[in-house]
Amino acid sequence: MAAPIGELITLRFVKQITVEFCPWERNVRSIRQFLSYIGNSKVRNTNQKCTLKTSIKHDGTNPTVHINYVDGQNLLFKTSHLSLSELVQKFAESNETRLNKEASES
Repeated sequence: MAAPIGELITLRFVKQITVEFCPWERNVRSIRQFLSYIGNSKVRNTNQKCTLKTSIKHDGTNPTVHINYVDGQNLLFKTSHLSLSELVQKFAESNETRLNKEASES
């Protein structure tokens, strides 16, 4: 059985997440859901030093999630055509890569 979506998200390796969208656009459902999940106290407790910034625009801005990792790398999701499960899966894959790298170094 697959893990619930909320259990796939960890902020352990994340320095900052910036979520940007225009609430009046049709294609913001997945980014709103993602924002809800990462704002959850269980997820936030995986790294309390991670800052979460939300930028609400009223200019038709395409929804994006910018993830800045503690190792200096950045990840950008353009979420207008991504479902929540696709977004979480890609984010989890990026975290898993970092977890595997950390395990191999120790």
